[in-house]
Amino acid sequence: EKKFLPVFGKRFLHTIPRQELQAWTDKQGRSAINRYHVKAQLRAFFNYAAKCGHVSETLNPAKGLEVPDVKKATPYVMPVEDVESLLKAADKHRPEMVPYLAICLFAGIRPTECRRLTWDKINFRTRRIHIAAAISKSKQDRYVDITDNLLAWLLSYRKTDGLIFFSGSA
Repeated sequence: EKKFLPVFGKRFLHTIPRQELQAWTDKQGRSAINRYHVKAQLRAFFNYAAKCGHVSETLNPAKGLEVPDVKKATPYVMPVEDVESLLKAADKHRPEMVPYLAICLFAGIRPTECRRLTWDKINFRTRRIHIAAAISKSKQDRYVDITDNLLAWLLSYRKTDGLIFFSGSA
């Protein structure tokens, strides 16, 4: 928005040629992922403008923008010994952090989602964790199974309400 408006702000959308938009987007961000996101946002903006009748589909300059090939990195898998050491250290020095760490490590729940997760969303009977749309990155409800190792770590810290995550600043 701050970068786009000074360059294109006083022009009608349909007067912006695709080549000019392509050249401008290629200069945005240093990494391929940054440029990919800039182009995705522009496509969404111009598609919305077309939907509202501000630019025709045929004159949509974002249509056909070349996007960089973004290679996704292979996720890091922490060795079992390191997971065990981390959880044992947390158990000894910061036991309030164990449920958060165990859920992130064994359930694959995103740290930002786990920070907003509450104990009432953990069903020990069905062995499922409910990630509500309100805290989910995807804004959709989903359920995550509680594995045996996660259950073992959670049982001794089990509560009925409140946040899983303890920030230490409260």
